[in-house]
Amino acid sequence: MRYKEMLIVLLIGVIVFLLFQKRPMYVANRLQTIEHVIEGKDSIVTIWKTKIVQDKGRIEGLTNQVNRYKDSLSLAKELKDTILIIDTQDTIIKQLELNIRYYDELVEACDSVMSNQNHLIELKDSVIMIQRNELNDLHKKKKRKKLATILASIGIATLFIVK
Repeated sequence: MRYKEMLIVLLIGVIVFLLFQKRPMYVANRLQTIEHVIEGKDSIVTIWKTKIVQDKGRIEGLTNQVNRYKDSLSLAKELKDTILIIDTQDTIIKQLELNIRYYDELVEACDSVMSNQNHLIELKDSVIMIQRNELNDLHKKKKRKKLATILASIGIATLFIVK
């Protein structure tokens, strides 16, 4: 009789252990923090994209001005006005230098967008990984509950058989 009681107590202990066993959980705060950073990076990318569009507009305007100055230069060459030719060439050089500066800013903005998008991809990958791990943990918990239910039913059946 002593062994039967010990077996019952052991089965009940195993059932209680399985029911209340804690599984590793990811803190929701970490996921929320990552999502908050993703939103911030999205807004940064949007700001940089807006700047890129503005810089492209400026570059188009400057290119149009350079084309007008080139037309003025060709007209001055036809008139053989050396002073006007030199002034027009100086103006064209200044406009082209301004174009180069805006192109440099445009390239810098594109680089910033790419680096922020790469960081976004990494963050989204980490969110996916966390969610995948949570899903795996959920499946493990379901399996444990099934096992605990089976063991509980075996324990109850053993109690009825013993008495």
